[in-house]
Amino acid sequence: MYLNSDCYVTRREAMDMIVSHYAAPVRTELVRVSEALGRICAKNVYSAVSLPVERASQLDGIAVRFSDFEHGMPDFSKWVSGRDYVRADTGDDFDDVFDTIIPIEETSFRKDGGIAVEPEDPVEKGQFVRGKGSVIASGELLLAAESKITPRHLGLLTSGGIEAIEAVSKPLVAFIPTGDELIPAGNTPRRGQNIESNSAMIGGLLEQWGADIMRCPIVCDREKPLQDAIEGALASADIVLINGGSSRGDEDIAAKLLKKIGSFVQHGIKAIPGVPIALSAVSGKPVINIPGPPYAAFCAMDWCVRPLVFRQLKYSPPKRRKVMARLTNDVPRPPLPYEYIVRLQTIENGGECEARAFSMQDRHAEVFMKFNALHVMPGDVNGYKTGERIEAELLD
Repeated sequence: MYLNSDCYVTRREAMDMIVSHYAAPVRTELVRVSEALGRICAKNVYSAVSLPVERASQLDGIAVRFSDFEHGMPDFSKWVSGRDYVRADTGDDFDDVFDTIIPIEETSFRKDGGIAVEPEDPVEKGQFVRGKGSVIASGELLLAAESKITPRHLGLLTSGGIEAIEAVSKPLVAFIPTGDELIPAGNTPRRGQNIESNSAMIGGLLEQWGADIMRCPIVCDREKPLQDAIEGALASADIVLINGGSSRGDEDIAAKLLKKIGSFVQHGIKAIPGVPIALSAVSGKPVINIPGPPYAAFCAMDWCVRPLVFRQLKYSPPKRRKVMARLTNDVPRPPLPYEYIVRLQTIENGGECEARAFSMQDRHAEVFMKFNALHVMPGDVNGYKTGERIEAELLD
């Protein structure tokens, strides 16, 4: 029997194995700032311009000559716009003959065109004037390498005169669905058939994480077509995922094939769901055989593929929020003494977080519609009772 429980390892041990066999490539590409949201900056970015270019008003007001206020308040009765003062709103430059700003709140404009100024504090030379480069200086660091670009970064880069940045190239992940029973989405299944849907979920996860997906056609349960599909995917993809064919059935040939073509294979993980996951390296790239059941596929993506994607992006996976939640139902111990990844639906009730735990017997549609958190029950814990508080890792 190929799947041997004596050879199972923990999830952490499995990840150490795959990482030791995978030198994540470092590739970069030039990306327009307008298309850079969510990308990882490959190198430091420095401003190409100075702002203000010369100077600018810090607030809405009028620009005046400090010399007119140096010996007290001047006579405003004969002041003329353009000669004795000019309007200078926030960010405006103004004529070089003026050097000081009076806030608009301290200024009143008369109907006859005159002006009156009543400053609350003594006027100081250069007040409320931003000097050259006081907002952004040419050569100033705008974005550090390995930063994930956010909307506020887009504005900063644009202000600094940056049109394109060098970004870490997105990992390309190939997804190969297997199974004689599978049909493409958009077709009506007949008896004995099933719609291939994992590629939709997995494609969405990869997009969230910053990777691109290569969707391969469904492969039948035969060794030669699967080997051809893997070799074709390895030609361009950084990571290859095989979905299905990983357990003990007669048609579960994926893990057996990886044993033949891989430099190493770890088949069997001490985690439920996901026991039959197989991790391997082929041509120096990770090739991972994830189970077909959707939740097992989700878990494999979450703890195994997600870290590999972020590792290639040279960026740490965002940490999820964890809360203590009171269980509203029992969680029995699964039959095998392995980690049990429990699906939870968390809600707030009277200022307390409550969690309903779903079982493997609950309906797929309801569970996938409602679960929004995970809990990993250690292998040596004999289940939980209603009312116990457990740690919930929030997904949304």
